[in-house]
Amino acid sequence: MLVVRGANIFPSAIETALRTLDELGPEFLIRVRRPAALDEISVHAELTHHTATAMAALAPEAVDTARRELARRAENALRLAVNINVPVELLEPGTLPQTTFKARRVVDERPRH
Repeated sequence: MLVVRGANIFPSAIETALRTLDELGPEFLIRVRRPAALDEISVHAELTHHTATAMAALAPEAVDTARRELARRAENALRLAVNINVPVELLEPGTLPQTTFKARRVVDERPRH
């Protein structure tokens, strides 16, 4: 469990929320940082191969719109699941290492005291 801005965040809740979107693949990464006084969390999620292929067939301006819309939908799903705003960055398929067994999905970049 992570505590971010006073909210208890379970990685399993993030995974469940991301799984509601068919356009997202199985790999994702949760980043926790402290750029100022408060901790921040973000999620990097891979597109499925099908979604990436479909987007590649679009005009460049349509790709940007489609990616923004999908990221917005993912952020809305996460907001409902964890009760805070979580920015989502969409990645191409194969960007993150494939996970086997218990995945290490959380990268804690906060400074150690």
